[in-house]
Amino acid sequence: MKLATVHPFPEKLALAFLKERTEVLVLEELDPVIEEVLLKLCGKHQLPVKIYGKLTGHANIAGSNNYETIRASIDKFYAREISPPVAVSLPPLPARPPVLCAGCPHRASFYSVKRALQQQKQEAVFQRRYRLLYPWQRQPA
Repeated sequence: MKLATVHPFPEKLALAFLKERTEVLVLEELDPVIEEVLLKLCGKHQLPVKIYGKLTGHANIAGSNNYETIRASIDKFYAREISPPVAVSLPPLPARPPVLCAGCPHRASFYSVKRALQQQKQEAVFQRRYRLLYPWQRQPA
């Protein structure tokens, strides 16, 4: 079942889905909101459905979902051996300067640092989440 909106929660749709199942794996970002609602619905309507997800350890509690974490959760749900991630070779990404979002409050700070260093004939290098590195602090490639 795929939900587009969860508030107000589509209880009738969820009940129709749950009545046809014995086990459900819930994969969601952030808090286990949908998982908790489905558990409450099963208790309220006395449905013998087992709900698996973050609360049962079948999905990651923290961090974002990606292909590997979702696949590992599905493998765990079906009691399959967790297969190793598939190695994919990608071409190297082109080098490009960091871009801050329009309206970002940090833009003025970075602009000021860059201008100040230009006046001193030095180069500003931004790396990893906009951490400012001076030329003499560069890490070897």
